[in-house]
Amino acid sequence: MHKRYLSIIFVFLFFFGTFSFLYFLKADSVKSQTDLVSISDTISTSHPNVEADHRVRFTATADVPGLGKIVIKPVSKEGSAFYTPPEMNYSDVALYINAEEKPLGANPLEDVSGVSIVSGVDGQVTVTLAENLSLSEGDVVVVRIGGENKITNPVNTGAYWIDIEILDDADSLLSYGQAAIFVVNPVSVGVAPVFPEPIVRTIEAGVVGASSVVLRGELLNLGPVDYVDVFLQYREKEAETWNETGKFGRSEIVLFSDFVGGLEMGTEYEFRAAAEWYNEEEEELQQVYGEIVDFVTMEQEPGEEDGTGEYDDPGEYDDPGVGDGTGRAEGGAGGPDDGIREGEPADPPPPEIQDPPPYLYLQGWAYPGGEVTLLKDGEVFAETGADSSGEFEIEVNTPLSGHFNFLLKVEERENLVSTDISFTLETEPARGITIRRILLSPTLEAEKENFVTEENIVVFGRGVPGEEVNVRILKDSERVSDQTVDVDSGGEWSLALNPGELERGRYLVIVRSFAFEEESAFGGFLRINVGEVGCSAADITGDGNVGLSDFSILMHYWGTGELRADINNDGVVDMVDFSIMMNCWTE
Repeated sequence: MHKRYLSIIFVFLFFFGTFSFLYFLKADSVKSQTDLVSISDTISTSHPNVEADHRVRFTATADVPGLGKIVIKPVSKEGSAFYTPPEMNYSDVALYINAEEKPLGANPLEDVSGVSIVSGVDGQVTVTLAENLSLSEGDVVVVRIGGENKITNPVNTGAYWIDIEILDDADSLLSYGQAAIFVVNPVSVGVAPVFPEPIVRTIEAGVVGASSVVLRGELLNLGPVDYVDVFLQYREKEAETWNETGKFGRSEIVLFSDFVGGLEMGTEYEFRAAAEWYNEEEEELQQVYGEIVDFVTMEQEPGEEDGTGEYDDPGEYDDPGVGDGTGRAEGGAGGPDDGIREGEPADPPPPEIQDPPPYLYLQGWAYPGGEVTLLKDGEVFAETGADSSGEFEIEVNTPLSGHFNFLLKVEERENLVSTDISFTLETEPARGITIRRILLSPTLEAEKENFVTEENIVVFGRGVPGEEVNVRILKDSERVSDQTVDVDSGGEWSLALNPGELERGRYLVIVRSFAFEEESAFGGFLRINVGEVGCSAADITGDGNVGLSDFSILMHYWGTGELRADINNDGVVDMVDFSIMMNCWTE
């Protein structure tokens, strides 16, 4: 080594000598770069083709300098997209860091962050941090979008995604994430509705004879009350007054019927189902009725001419004046010959009441054995497991009323988590909400994060059996590889990249599922580093020696992320790289 260079080396060693040994011990370790966590986008309404406020939230996983950027991009689907109006400006955006609101303007200044907006169907909102404002790892960031001007939801229902990119002051990608949004119709099937008053339905008459009949009805809904009396009314066609059967109380939906005797032969009648309850507010009895249905009694009793004595239906009602053993109470209201008896329904017996349909029903796919959890406003609300086909179902059978933020996630071994899906729903007891075909993203793993050039790189994970996983590799936000692999019958998938396919550098790997003509959000973010490490990487010039030329390049790029000088691939040229170089010095 030339002596005139020795003083440079020694001065530098003296300046950093205190730290060199400590960093040398860590020279082969790599700082793991993870992507955004706790990502969500809460919208004020999930209905299609309406304006909505957005509340984008995430936790930073990397330090972001002043003039760094937060870029929020709603992702379009074929034939349907979010629409950002041209009138939207910085006054429609708010920025909070750790719950503290930060001032915004049209352009970034020393203490004011700037907001720029691209309008249209491929719109985006970019917040450029003020010169004196930075983000630290662990900071909770909330960006509210919407005020006088709002983003319009897509016209089609389904799952949509919001891309969130974090850039440094040189527009290099630091972190990335996606939030999922569900757009659902305002009214969906799936629940026994609640109405302002009880509802009854009239069913066609049952056994009809020459002088008797079985009338039928159904209590469909109790409305706002807990208890009603159900009964049936009948009369000759278009007569002025109604006759009533006996009344009996019900506190649940039910089929009911009653026997009426003493009718005129060959006569046209009409009847209807009815319910009665006491309205405490009005302090009076109130009634509701079903539709009016006709029936005609026979000209003669069945079997009279042929002497068979047989009825079309078993003849337990052959004598209207005799009790039929159904437990009816005596002394009820009477018909034309007082042949009506009050009490429980006689024919048919009420069927077993089925559980009401769910107020919220979710169906979709994850991967076999995945533990699916639904959170409501941050608390566990429902849990289930994905079956061997990866399918899961969640039913909520308790009424929901209000505006809730839901988060759906799936975990498996060692808390391996795919991308969370967050969505907002406006619920009310009068309707249920059904969301089907939810496709959660697959998991993603690699055996390590650092690979030398031309080393086999294998990534793997779990997805929907028999379907496909799309593996995309990005470098500085640019796509360098996009491949699709099959998922085996057990839900496992893997992809081996050809040696030398990726040149030296740092890459972001993201994956999504293709299944049942659906596609999931990208999830399973993973950082990998490709390139020589240790002494091979310390030979920056590639001349076979580690010396002053390499040292000069290292010093020139000190504190930057220059790949050539970043010997250990951790994203910054610092003391770790210097320590490796000193250890590998050959001149």
